[in-house]
Amino acid sequence: GAKSSVYDGGSRVPFVVTWPGVIEAGSRCPQPMVAHDIVATGDAMTSPQSRHAQVKDSLSLLPVFSRGESTESREAILYQAKPRDEQHVNWAIARGQWKLIFTSDRKSLAGLKPIALFNLGTNPEEDETENELQNERYEPIVRELTALFTDLRKSGRPTVIDEQP
Repeated sequence: GAKSSVYDGGSRVPFVVTWPGVIEAGSRCPQPMVAHDIVATGDAMTSPQSRHAQVKDSLSLLPVFSRGESTESREAILYQAKPRDEQHVNWAIARGQWKLIFTSDRKSLAGLKPIALFNLGTNPEEDETENELQNERYEPIVRELTALFTDLRKSGRPTVIDEQP
């Protein structure tokens, strides 16, 4: 992938943070993060009583930084790349170890068509030779992720799940 791509390299890049006394030097966190998580993190740092940032799907990283874990999670991560050409755009949804990539008409979800399914647990580089889309064994995953992606896009509901009591 490349910048502004839904493929690895356009979407999965290192995020480096230093915070002496809070984040252990040299530590790593496997939790997926997205750029707009910075908004909820800043909100949590400046207004601790506020639980929800103004940016949809923004997840505070403060618990991850301070305890290495979060009380919130995401139902999925949605991706949108800049248009491939005048008429098409690529989209993706990642949930758990799976990432499903689609193409569709540029201005809508009309013609939404899966083009790749990757198991990020065994293929984090999204090597096309390990594209599982044509493997019948994974048809239920393709159907489930397609339905979830369509529901999230059409409903506009947030992907962040608050697990606090």
